[in-house]
Parts: sequence; structure tokens; C-alpha cells
Amino acid sequence: MSVTQWVNMPYQQSVSGLMYFLATRDIVRNHNGEWIIGYNRLLGSCSVFDAKLWDILDGLGILIDGGYDHVRIQADSLEAAK
Repeated sequence: MSVTQWVNMPYQQSVSGLMYFLATRDIVRNHNGEWIIGYNRLLGSCSVFDAKLWDILDGLGILIDGGYDHVRIQADSLEAAK
């Protein structure tokens, strides 16, 4: 099943933790700004950059499994976006 509307993965301070023991959390919204799904992951010991990449990867995996094929990723890190 393919969903042909755009969905947004806005960056919302998704990385939290102490001493590089990190977790991510984020939400996905449809093209009208309505909530679709939220998700989180405990990452353990890693860099903040790696945590941001895991956050994007997790969101994309959830959306692909849900049949979404038009995703707009919004991130505050140019390095992570590339």
C-alpha cells in the first residue's frame, strides 16, 4: 500500500540523556500538521550526531513500513541532513 500524501519528520529536540547515554524521541505529522505516530529508542552510549542519524533512520523505517513514500525530513543539523 502506498500513501501518496506528504508527511513531515520535524526535528524536535529528539536527543536527550546524560554523559552520552542517549535516547531519541520524535513524531511524524501529515501534510496538514496532524499527528500520525510518535516513536522513541534508547541508544546507550553514542555521540549526539549518531543519535540524530538513528532518529531519522527510525522514522524513515516506520514510514516505509506504513506505506508512506513522500517524506520531508526537517533537521537542525546540516551535517545530519546530508
